[in-house]
Formats: sequence, structure tokens, C-alpha cells
Amino acid sequence: MKQIDSKCFKDNCIKKRTIQDAVKILMLSMGTAARKTAYVSKQFYLIQTMSSVDVLKAVEEDG
Repeated sequence: MKQIDSKCFKDNCIKKRTIQDAVKILMLSMGTAARKTAYVSKQFYLIQTMSSVDVLKAVEEDG
């Protein structure tokens, strides 16, 4: 997965990045990983919120 992420980032890296650029790279990375590995689902949701979240805590509570 790290190799896929790295390649997607390098292939789409630009100097001035926006949130839209970051979302595009994330979606590209997730889609590529889903096609190339069995570890990533082909279905995923990206949710934008206005509040900050402790991601590690959310993952621990979900698991």
C-alpha cells in the first residue's frame, strides 16, 4: 500500500496543493490499491467535516 500511495502522490504532486488536490490523490490511491490488492475495499467513503477529530481514537473505538 505504501508503494501505491507513494507513486500516486509523486505522479500527481504539484507545488500549490489544495484540499481538492489532496482528495483527488487520496481517491486515486484508494482506487489503485483496491484494484491491485485484496486489502483495500473497492467501496469507500470520504467525509469532510468542519471539526477536528482524533483519528487514532476513532479507529480504536471502531475496532
